[in-house]
Amino acid sequence: MFILNIQTHAYVSCSNNSNSQLYPGNIGNHISFNIISSSNTFRYQHGSDLVSDALISCQLDAANYKNRTSNFYPFISSNISNTDPKTLGLKIFSKISNTSSVFLNQHAWIYFFYKDPLSTGLGRWIGTADAPLYISTSSSKVPSQGILLYDFEIYLDEIPTQKIENVTVKLGKLTTYVSDNSTSKLYEAFPQIILNMTPNLAKTCNVSNANVQLPTILTSKLNNIGDQAELRDFSIVVNCTSDLKNTALSFSLNDNFLPTNTTDVISNDNSESNVGIRMYDALSNQPIKMTQVLPFGTLDSVSSAITKNFYARYYKHNSLPTVAGTVNSQVTLTISYQ
Repeated sequence: MFILNIQTHAYVSCSNNSNSQLYPGNIGNHISFNIISSSNTFRYQHGSDLVSDALISCQLDAANYKNRTSNFYPFISSNISNTDPKTLGLKIFSKISNTSSVFLNQHAWIYFFYKDPLSTGLGRWIGTADAPLYISTSSSKVPSQGILLYDFEIYLDEIPTQKIENVTVKLGKLTTYVSDNSTSKLYEAFPQIILNMTPNLAKTCNVSNANVQLPTILTSKLNNIGDQAELRDFSIVVNCTSDLKNTALSFSLNDNFLPTNTTDVISNDNSESNVGIRMYDALSNQPIKMTQVLPFGTLDSVSSAITKNFYARYYKHNSLPTVAGTVNSQVTLTISYQ
């Protein structure tokens, strides 16, 4: 489900202070979180760690300070909100917000644990607190200078329909207060993840409905086999996903009241009238046979929608007397592509 570069963590001693164990050593403050498929599930997990950038590097004089206290503020300078949590089982997920992705802002929540990188105990989950979350105080040879974030989960309440690329999600603000007798300093870092989602989307099209009303006529207009009367134009609009641009579409019709019908006359559910309906391709002016596969049109490189014009007429299909009554016909138009 994920493509992750697993980080190797190491303690680094500064040359000017052999007692300073930096964790880790200047590795950067983010990891890429890549979801390569989102067609089957709305929830994504991984167990890899995200360790923030070392707050105190060997280049800073703070590496020599003795006492260090760290706090983590998950809802300050972050893309995580505590105003719209979502409970899933025993876990409370926090809302992702104010990122560059409108989809994530509307449909994504996050859950993770955090703790002092040098701690062997259990961490704390992100929760919904506004107050800064205390991590630890370290001194002497075991200075904690960062935060370990782990057991990430991303929850989506909808499957994305487009790629989400390189969206930064800031997880909060990490502060470390360092002091040594008479002097003190405050350092900050902002751990983050980068989300990439590539949905495994099915290429699909939506077809508009057409309710065609032919006017009332006299039965005398349909006395003989092959007689036709009235004409009503209508259009069918097909909207497809953007990855079907430049694709040729085909269509076929199926008679809803007589599925075995392969003629060019649509059956009438009032069969006693002895009148049916013919549907014509407006471009060729030819009647359309049921189940026959015909060209609908080709989507261009700009639009993912296409319109095709048709018309319908009453049609006398047998030699029996025409009987006054209703004419009600239905077909299903199916779109296909290769």
